[in-house]
Amino acid sequence: MWALGAEGEESIGALLSRTVGEKGVVLHDRRVPHSRGNLDHLAIVPSGVWVVDSKCYRGQLERRQVPGCFLPRDTLYVGRRDRSALLASAARQRALVSRHVPPHVPVRVALCFTGVELSLFTRPFALDGVLVTWPKALAKSLAKPGPLDPAARHELAIMLAAVFRSYT
Repeated sequence: MWALGAEGEESIGALLSRTVGEKGVVLHDRRVPHSRGNLDHLAIVPSGVWVVDSKCYRGQLERRQVPGCFLPRDTLYVGRRDRSALLASAARQRALVSRHVPPHVPVRVALCFTGVELSLFTRPFALDGVLVTWPKALAKSLAKPGPLDPAARHELAIMLAAVFRSYT
């Protein structure tokens, strides 16, 4: 399972590097200070900083409404399993990165799935402020324009690379 996950992370990383190209910087497999955790990918692009958590799962990717105490709530399912806990983990990663960038810089987070099944009408969706997507759709999100000029992107990349050092 670990090898499969690593393969998915590498393929997403390669796609991110190709997609971003000269428009930004992508940092891969970064250490979280004072932790055993890591950030799969940080993309610094015109629209801001993207924290990308790669997941290689099998099964149908979907948003489901499940009964709640008072109102139904949206959940993330892959196959028959509730994967909503991934949303909280991704939100923590976004909060961690946000602490290290100026307040005016947008920080977004995406769960990027490989190996999942998508229905014909499936579109990327947000749950709890986390974009749930797949590589091709993520590439489109990263290509959007935004407020960061090349100098700001370069400065942010240097700053984030110093805080979140590479594992390699």
